[in-house]
Amino acid sequence: MTITIGIDPHMGSHTAVAIDSNEHVLDEIRVRSCSTQTVRRRDWAERFEERTWAVESAHGLGYLLAQQLVAAGENVIDVPPVRASRVRVLGSGKSQKNDPNDARSVAIAALRAEDLATVCADDRSRVLKLLSKRHREPRQVEEQGVLSTPRPAPRDGSWRRQLPDHDRYNVLLDASKQRINTALAASATTLTSIGVGPIWAAMIIGESGNIDRFASKHHFASYNATAPVEASSGPKFGIDSTRAATGN
Repeated sequence: MTITIGIDPHMGSHTAVAIDSNEHVLDEIRVRSCSTQTVRRRDWAERFEERTWAVESAHGLGYLLAQQLVAAGENVIDVPPVRASRVRVLGSGKSQKNDPNDARSVAIAALRAEDLATVCADDRSRVLKLLSKRHREPRQVEEQGVLSTPRPAPRDGSWRRQLPDHDRYNVLLDASKQRINTALAASATTLTSIGVGPIWAAMIIGESGNIDRFASKHHFASYNATAPVEASSGPKFGIDSTRAATGN
């Protein structure tokens, strides 16, 4: 029998609840967030030979814990907060949170669902996300220096030479772009071959994450808001309806 262990992560502690296939609670534990949290949690779960860890928001608040469990060889799935909240509402009629019930709701949501993503160890997408974010920081600092200038900036770009750290920022940006190019080459992406620049390619890959978590290209299009599907709940006015309303 596979035991599902739901985890409700917090900044200061993590509560875990183990349930069986009938959704009965077998045990629970609360561990303080520290360097030994994963060891303590695995020692507690050692009796459950067949186990799956369900971490709420494994790419958000539960990111570090989920990655630690994956690195330790555990099977971990990501439970979106809305799934756990839905279990709480359906089970009690209330959506208020408390640690043991929340962890149980996470476990039940994972047990009932078949479409949840398995958490993988950090891959190149995470590296590219961090690199692209870091690349934008020196430019933001530079732009803030321009905004603090009391007089209008010359249009010929000479304002850049007035910034005392301009050369240093250029060096940082060049080095950052080189690291991004190296990471893109290692990822074997084809984005840059279709005209996407390295910075944008790094941002796209970084925000998308592991593409295998999307069931199809349609799911990915819905995720990145490029799906040609009308999502508005309001009235829809086309050319014909507009003409009918105006009499033209």
